[in-house]
Formats: sequence, structure tokens, C-alpha cells
Amino acid sequence: MRNRVTRAIGAHFERHDVLLTPALPELPPAIGTYHRGSEGADGRGWLEHLFHRSPFTAAFNVAGTPAMSVPLAADPATGMPIGIQFAAGYGREDVLFRLAGQLERAVPWARRTPPVWAGALPAA
Repeated sequence: MRNRVTRAIGAHFERHDVLLTPALPELPPAIGTYHRGSEGADGRGWLEHLFHRSPFTAAFNVAGTPAMSVPLAADPATGMPIGIQFAAGYGREDVLFRLAGQLERAVPWARRTPPVWAGALPAA
């Protein structure tokens, strides 16, 4: 399976420079809730949980090709960033770095801070 995924991704990037996908299939889950639904899962069950929650990133991890998630939007209800994933061909990190620079100039994120910090949960 890994070889098929890697070859399919390699073939795609023979014809295209970049692939755009969502980073996640849904809005980011609240801190501390990602594991819900996987309690008691074995190793295979945990992998299925991960692939269900982030199916767009797994192929590039398997193939070893570069990809980046960029916070190009924010959820209006929560202010949490929404990641857009860009992937490039094997060894083409340079394409992603140039694209990231262009995106940061067009849609700066440096001064935006989401309303939650992953370092600590609020006191109950």
C-alpha cells in the first residue's frame, strides 16, 4: 500500500508543482477532545482514528514528500485558525518555502493569535 501511495503521489508531481488540500476535514477540535472515540483502541484502532481525523496529511507522511499546513483563515465562531495544506514533490521544499513567503506577505498571520493556548487548560 505504501508503495502504491508513494508512486501515485510521485506521478502527480510529475505534472503539477503543488497540491492544495484541507489540513483537516472539519474545524479544529477543542483542546483535550481529539482522543474522544478512541478510548481503549489498540495500535491499529488508534491509526484508524488518526486517519479519520486527518486523512489529508497521511499520504504525504507515508510518501515522504514535503507538505505544510498554513493558517489562511479563521473560524468566525471560535477564532481558531483553519489550516490549508500545500504539498510538493519529493525534495521540493523550496517550492513550499517560496509559496509560504508569498502567502505570508499576502495574508500575514504573525500578529494574529488564536483565543486559546495549548500550554494549559483553563482552571475548572
